[in-house]
Parts: sequence; C-alpha cells; structure tokens
Amino acid sequence: EKNGGEEYSFVATSESSVSSGDVVFLPDEPIKMMQSGQFNKVPYIIGANSEEYRESATSLNNTPSSWTSLSKSFERYVPLDLGLERGSEQSLQIAEKIRKFYFGDQNMSTSTVPQFCDMETDIMFVKGVYKTSTEFVAHSDAPLYNYQFCYDGRLGVSRVHGSNSTIYGPSHTDELSYIFYYTAVTTPFPENSTEMITLRRMVSIWTNFAKTG
Repeated sequence: EKNGGEEYSFVATSESSVSSGDVVFLPDEPIKMMQSGQFNKVPYIIGANSEEYRESATSLNNTPSSWTSLSKSFERYVPLDLGLERGSEQSLQIAEKIRKFYFGDQNMSTSTVPQFCDMETDIMFVKGVYKTSTEFVAHSDAPLYNYQFCYDGRLGVSRVHGSNSTIYGPSHTDELSYIFYYTAVTTPFPENSTEMITLRRMVSIWTNFAKTG
C-alpha cells in the first residue's frame, strides 16, 4: 500500500488496551509523542543517505509500463498530513507542484530514474528526518546532530552485493558496512583507499557520539 508516496508493510502500533501496571512500550503515535515532548531528552544523531531509494528506483527500469501508471496517479505523492481531500483542486495543484519540482517538463520514464529516486528518498526518508529533528529541537535542549551520508564506495552494502546502478550516491543501508563489521566483505581494501578512510571516519563519528554525546 502506498499513502502520500510512503510505502507501509508492518508499522509500529500504539498500545491502547492495557491493564493497570503494564509496561507500555508505545503509548501513542510517535509523531504525537514528539510533538508533545514525550521522549527522552538525550543527545540524538539522525540522518539519511543521499540516494536511499536508489535500488528500488533502478529496478523500475525493468518494467517501463510502471512509469505510465505512476505518472497517471501522481496525486498519490501529495503528503497525507496536509489533510487535503484526494481529487480536490488544491490537492491536484500540490501534486503538479511536486511533479514540476522534481521532473520539470519531463515525463516520468526510464530516463528520469535519478529524479524519481530523489523524490522517493525525500518522501520516505528525508521528510521523517526533518519532522523528527524539528520537533526534537522544539522540545529538547539536548544536542542534535544531523547528517547526510553521500559516499558511494565499493564497501557499501548494495555494491558488495553486486549493484550496478548508475545513480551515484549510497542507497538504503549502504552506510552500515562503514560502521559495523560485515561478513560479506571478503576482499580487504588498502588502508589508503577512500573506502577505508571513510570507514575510519564513520567509526570515529559514531563512537565519539556514543562516548560523549
């Protein structure tokens, strides 16, 4: 299912029916808890990769007919939290503005995969990072560190598994193999390679954050 450009399979659900004394993990919707300041006021690091949706967007090259379907139902990308009625004049106007912002005068096709990737990355990842960060600074004095990971090297998870995407930029989870040991990497990289330099930087950033906030 796709709502406002966002894909859902299994998502967190607030616990509404609990007995007195029960430990409740999620008492309300996460965004409502952020908006009301119901979260731990501790140092927070949050960000996204520059091309999070790359692998999914690239796979559409194999099904050109998908572009026609996506283009005809572009209103699906209007964020639901705007509260606009589907099919209303305002909703359709917003849909057209979104289309123009990412695609200009081009029709959606295999040649606009990079633009589609940027749009879905913003919708599915960057939007959430921005909203969470905004509410965090509004309700907490603790440090907030935003980041964008942009390095697309041979050590990225998707590249290790054979991705041949021509879109430059790390896809979803690609940063993990620069922070944690990854058993799928069987060939060592030279210490002076950009992969190893990036790995050392990433490990340093995350461990320093864990130690000092």
